[in-house]
Amino acid sequence: MSTVVMGKYQEQTVRCRACGDTRRTYAEKQPDVALGTSMVADVATGKVDVAMLVSADSDLCAAIHTIRELDQERGTKTRVITARPLSIAGARGFHWLWPRIWQIMPV
Repeated sequence: MSTVVMGKYQEQTVRCRACGDTRRTYAEKQPDVALGTSMVADVATGKVDVAMLVSADSDLCAAIHTIRELDQERGTKTRVITARPLSIAGARGFHWLWPRIWQIMPV
């Protein structure tokens, strides 16, 4: 079983300081909270014995630490695999998902 946790986007309007033009943009809201909560819940309820985290967000380290604490309390060992892009600078859309830029690390 796999679960994909998607973020939610909030529309924002930004104004150019030089010319005054405005444009619409979107900011992702609370994806790290949703993903971290989902991972910990799946481990806590015994739904998974392997978790794979695909993110460059270091805020998710807290979820991994919580999983390790749960494992220690229960005497279990959840395998956590992380994959992060080496660089997402200048990425457009999902182009940063290309396999050539992934670094996969066991945690």
